[in-house]
Formats: sequence, C-alpha cells, structure tokens
Amino acid sequence: MRRSRTKHVRQLVADALRCDLARADPLAQLVHGKTSGNPFFVVQFLQTLAEEGWLAFDHEHARMVLGRRPLPREAVPGQRR
Repeated sequence: MRRSRTKHVRQLVADALRCDLARADPLAQLVHGKTSGNPFFVVQFLQTLAEEGWLAFDHEHARMVLGRRPLPREAVPGQRR
C-alpha cells in the first residue's frame, strides 16, 4: 500500500473533522507523525482518538473537534516522559 503524503493526511483529517485545512493542520501533523501517512493507520488512529474521547462531535457546528482534554504524552511524537 502506498503511503500518503502529508497533504493527503491533512485532507483526510479535514474531511473527518468537517473543517478547513488550516484548522486540521495541527492534528494532521500529529496523525502523520504517528502513522507515517499510512492510510490504514491514519483511519485507525483517528478512530482510536474518537473512541478514547480525544475527539468529540460539536453539535452546534456539526463537526468533530479535539476534546477538551489535552492529548496524552504518548500520543504526541517526539515527547518523552
């Protein structure tokens, strides 16, 4: 399976969150860093974030948003405990 480039991950995240590319960029960078752009892992990682409550649906604006809790350290690439 061919790996997606960063712009494809950004677009996938923007589509999933129903937001513009600029708003999706920080999460897209995190997702790309954790998945190396592999589309299967991108979807799985986003699904895990939603299941664990790190993403939530904003009913007022009809889009997904980062939850109110900060992402755990292990979710952010390059951070050490």
